[in-house]
Amino acid sequence: MVDTEQKDWTPFWKKRSYSLYALVKDSFSKKFAQLITENKSKGKVLEAGCGEGKILYHLKNSHHVFGLDYSWLACTKTKDLIDCVVNGDNFFLPFKSDVFDVVFNQGIIHTTSQPLEMLQEMLRVTKKNGIVLFSVPKKKSLFPLIGGFWPIKQKYYTQREFRELLSRLPYPSTMRNFWYGQLFIGIIKK
Repeated sequence: MVDTEQKDWTPFWKKRSYSLYALVKDSFSKKFAQLITENKSKGKVLEAGCGEGKILYHLKNSHHVFGLDYSWLACTKTKDLIDCVVNGDNFFLPFKSDVFDVVFNQGIIHTTSQPLEMLQEMLRVTKKNGIVLFSVPKKKSLFPLIGGFWPIKQKYYTQREFRELLSRLPYPSTMRNFWYGQLFIGIIKK
C-alpha cells in the first residue's frame, strides 16, 4: 500500500549535500552502524529507505549490505558507496520472505501514516532470529522545534505511543533512547 502522504524525495536529495543534514547524518550514521553491529556482528543487512547509504557504508566491511530507497536519485548516490541498491517501496519490498539477518531504517517510520504495515513488511523479509531496527524522533526533542529534515509530514512519538506501536507487533521488542536522547530506537527480534 503506497502511503498517500508520500511525496517526491528528489528535491530533498538534490539539496541535502549542502545542508545541516549532511553534517548531522555523518555523526548519526556511525552511531547507528555501531548499534547494528552490537546486535548482529555479521550477516545480510537491508536498509529499507537507505537514502544515500551512509549507514550501509559503515557496515559494508562486516556485513553483506543491501539498500532500498523510494527515490531514484538517492539510489544513485548510494551506488557510489555500496554495490547492491534497489529502487523500491517499503510497503512492497522486492525480496523473498526470510532473507535478511537485519532489516533497518531510520528517518522513515515517522513519515508514514501506516507505520505498523511498514514494520510488518520489514519483518516479512527478516529471517527467524533476525532483527528489525528503526528510529523515530521523540516528541520532547529538538526535532519538533527545527521541523526535522524530511520533506513530508512527520510524527513525533511520546514514550507511551512508541511502546504502543511496538506492542502491536507479534515479536519481542525493546526500546532504547538514542542519539543524545533525541530518538527512540525499536529493536524487534523475530
